[in-house]
Amino acid sequence: MVLLVGNVFADEHADYSSLGEEASSIKASGKIFHTDGLGVIRRMHPEFLNHKRDKTLREGVRTEESSLKGCVNCHATKDIKTNQYHPVNDQDQFCS
Repeated sequence: MVLLVGNVFADEHADYSSLGEEASSIKASGKIFHTDGLGVIRRMHPEFLNHKRDKTLREGVRTEESSLKGCVNCHATKDIKTNQYHPVNDQDQFCS
């Protein structure tokens, strides 16, 4: 059996197309939404999602900070021509 291990590096200044309208406006205004810093958010994204899932489903915490709906609303992007949201499995959307 062969085990391949790879590292994922999160660039603090990388530009991602799945930033979404709301997240883009927050970024453009200079406000900071995630106090952990962008590099930490990108590196720890799967762990944060699991933590939010656990807090919401297993502990019953129903706050905006623990809401997956809040993440999707902030990072969802629309097609300029149709004004419809892109499916989450489209290229450059969320974790695709």
